[in-house]
Formats: sequence, C-alpha cells, structure tokens
Amino acid sequence: MQPVIATSEWTVLPPDIKAIGAGAFKERIDLKRITIPESVTEIKDNAFFGCDNLENVNFSANLEKIGIQAFCGCDSLESIKLPGSIKQIKRGAFENCYNLQKVIIPNGVTQIGEGAFRTCSSLKSITIPNSVTDIGEGAFSECSSLKSITIPN
Repeated sequence: MQPVIATSEWTVLPPDIKAIGAGAFKERIDLKRITIPESVTEIKDNAFFGCDNLENVNFSANLEKIGIQAFCGCDSLESIKLPGSIKQIKRGAFENCYNLQKVIIPNGVTQIGEGAFRTCSSLKSITIPNSVTDIGEGAFSECSSLKSITIPN
C-alpha cells in the first residue's frame, strides 16, 4: 500500500484501499481537504470524527456506505455532494456539522440514519430522493435554519 500524501491543501489517500477504517483520521485538526480514491466503497464509523478544519471532501464515485458519526463535528464543511453510488448514510454521519449549508443526496440512497444531519444548524433545504425507504428518528432534528424539505410520494 502506498503512503498517505499530505500537502497544505489536499490529503490524498493511496489508490488501492477499499475502506477508510474506524477512527482513521479522528480529531485531525490539520486535515483541510481530502480526496477519497475510487477504490473506496465504505467510510467506517468515526473515520473523520471531530476534524474541525475539514473544508472539502472529494468522495469516491464508488462509495456505498458512510458509517456512524463518520463526519460528526466537522465544523468547516459547508457543502457535500454525495456520489450516485451511495446507499447508506448511517446514524449521526454528519451530526454537529454546524456550517453545513448544502447537501446533495443522490437517487440510490435507501437509508438516512437516525440523527444523520442532527444540529446542522446552517442547513437550509434538503431534497429526499425517491430511492429512500428509511429516514431515521431525528435525522434532521435541531436544523434550525431548515426551511424546506422535499419528500417524494
């Protein structure tokens, strides 16, 4: 496996990993931007928990699952665009991302876990795609700026 490459701008992971392990980058305040390689299909629990300065994530086009509290407390995230391959956003995945304003959830997601976006107090609107069959309790609780939510029939 190749090493992680970090510059002042981007952290690039080796192209041969399949998953980002639980707690792999937990509380790394030096992490600002990261590119998730195409080989990654899963981001495990707490992988980026508490990365306060994480501003940008380029997700793998093959990512299927974001684990429990994977990005919880990433205060500097303002926008996320999840890939079309994503199926599950687990419990608390983006909880306490206070500056998160925009989330694009693609068609194909089937599960939005309990508290997935809890206390994302800057989130203004959200559109739930037709593919979602399960929205967990409190998925958008305490999103005080949320003015519009579109849920399909």
